[in-house]
Amino acid sequence: MAKMKGSILGKLRGTVGGFTSRIVNGKNLICDLPASFTPSNKDEAIVRRQTFAITSKFTRAIYKAPLLPLIWESRRPAGQTAYNFIFQTNYRQVSGGKLTDLNTITPLFGFPVTVSSVNLTAASFQVEIAPLGTTASFDTSLEVKTALVMIVFMNNPVDTQGNDFFLYTAEFPSQPLQLDASLSFTRQLKDEEPIYFSKYADHKAYFALVTLDSNDKPVKFSMTNVSN
Repeated sequence: MAKMKGSILGKLRGTVGGFTSRIVNGKNLICDLPASFTPSNKDEAIVRRQTFAITSKFTRAIYKAPLLPLIWESRRPAGQTAYNFIFQTNYRQVSGGKLTDLNTITPLFGFPVTVSSVNLTAASFQVEIAPLGTTASFDTSLEVKTALVMIVFMNNPVDTQGNDFFLYTAEFPSQPLQLDASLSFTRQLKDEEPIYFSKYADHKAYFALVTLDSNDKPVKFSMTNVSN
């Protein structure tokens, strides 16, 4: 390992050729790259890699729904990005390298909803939610619309050559907010979506309700519900 005090190149960071460099206590340290790296095959190491991978993909799926990053951004702790907040929240809920019913697409402490039915098919996704009533002290002068956001976790592939799982982000058309009537949401699958759906035997939906203002900006959000 060498220490660089000064150079026409300035301070180096990262990898160049067969060398890697980093800054430690203000000093530029340069050392040889290892010849190779073989990941551990121990069970706990494999599970850690699986946990990291599925949490990363779940976080990216959340980011594909425009409403959800805005919600997480509004609740993130100081000094932490919304992406890291989502990742950290969900990483600790993954078990055995797999998503669980405790994983969430919305921050904790959203308002509760009563789900009447969930139906996932290759033709459509359908969700019916019981009347909200006065569950969360909605401000109907501000909250004028509601939307449903869903991430479908598809696993147990029917083709052994396919990926182990697939995460699909689905948004539903918004509708006027009603407190004294059931809310029904339907999204038709189209193009190649039914094909992806049919490639997996098991399908689990993570979904949440979001209230919107007149500019379609999120106001309140429900806790995440998980289908059986």
